[in-house]
Amino acid sequence: LQQIRDYVYAHTKEKNTLPVFRFDHDRQHWTYDHTRDAGWPVTGYLRVTLAQDAALVSPVAFWEAGKAPYLYMDAAYHTGAAKGCVYWKTSGKDFGGDQRMAFDIRGDGQFHRYRIPLKDAAAYRGYITRLKIVPAEGTPGSGDWVEIRSIALGN
Repeated sequence: LQQIRDYVYAHTKEKNTLPVFRFDHDRQHWTYDHTRDAGWPVTGYLRVTLAQDAALVSPVAFWEAGKAPYLYMDAAYHTGAAKGCVYWKTSGKDFGGDQRMAFDIRGDGQFHRYRIPLKDAAAYRGYITRLKIVPAEGTPGSGDWVEIRSIALGN
């Protein structure tokens, strides 16, 4: 029995179990607070209206912070806003407080890959269960929006 276990462990590659969300055809179970998207069909990205307090909330997941030091978001911003923010939830704390990381955005309407160093936040430790992304902080302009192709966690 031990030989079988040794063989399996030696020949099994570690699977990537970190969350990866590609918005090719659907919302991937993400929900919205104080905003909406362009509706159906979803064709390659989410087109989300930017408004005060607008947020995208991930489905419940579970990962170790140390194995996912960065959040990657492929997005095209159509706004004059300068910053967005990522919040995370742990099993013991809700969103908010020091469980956040702000990031700079480029409102030029072109797709960019945002690499957000969650590892730089002192509170990004332990096991994470959910994300909330505020795509634009403050009060974006009327008619502003963001197109999001994917959101992923990784190295």
